[in-house]
Amino acid sequence: MQVMAGSSDHTDREGIHAVGLIFTRLDWIFREQPTSDYGIDAQAEKRNPDGKAGGKLIALQIKSGPSYFRPRGDGYVYYGEIRHRDYWSNHSLPVFLILHNPETNVTLWQRIEEHLIEEGQDGRWAIAIPADQTLDEQHEHFVAAGIASDVASTRRAQLALDLPVIRQFAEHSEIYLRIEDWVNKTLNFRGAAVVFSEEPDAKADLYFNVAMPGLHHRLFHGGVLSLARLDTPRISGC
Repeated sequence: MQVMAGSSDHTDREGIHAVGLIFTRLDWIFREQPTSDYGIDAQAEKRNPDGKAGGKLIALQIKSGPSYFRPRGDGYVYYGEIRHRDYWSNHSLPVFLILHNPETNVTLWQRIEEHLIEEGQDGRWAIAIPADQTLDEQHEHFVAAGIASDVASTRRAQLALDLPVIRQFAEHSEIYLRIEDWVNKTLNFRGAAVVFSEEPDAKADLYFNVAMPGLHHRLFHGGVLSLARLDTPRISGC
């Protein structure tokens, strides 16, 4: 049976409309691109709590139709062209591939990340899309952060957030960590003040209002932990 171009266009439009509705329900601004020569169908921008545009945008490539849901293992796989890969990988915005099946109303997503791409033949490549990676409230924080949901991507994103603090630690040879709430040596402690000074009781430079794993009791004395002259300063749980 020959599939008419109009049918394909209708499916594409249906997919873009469905994805736009999902982003709108998630309190995003959805902007369809007038043309999609290189595979960017729309941009989405997360609203701030006050309802205004937040200035954090992502780019979307939307593929609509059951034919794009190619099963592999516990999920699906998408095969792409080299020209799209180069364009998406160098795009100034995080690029997300969105698959929508109008027959089942299932919408999946995957962030285009180089370490997730599988090399193929004749300039082709593939990327896996987990079956449970649905476009909804459960996964919105990954999309809003502009990252994939795999462990490597989340770790890199966390490192990027922690990097300014890590650099602060690296710049000082004398560091003190004051523990504010530690029930006993076997439990986690809560609340820690960091002092970049030779004086342990000086005003704190940083404060971590989180729970951290308890450290070995021989490192702890009198409520003050001296991390003096560490070559690679680290703090857990920040």
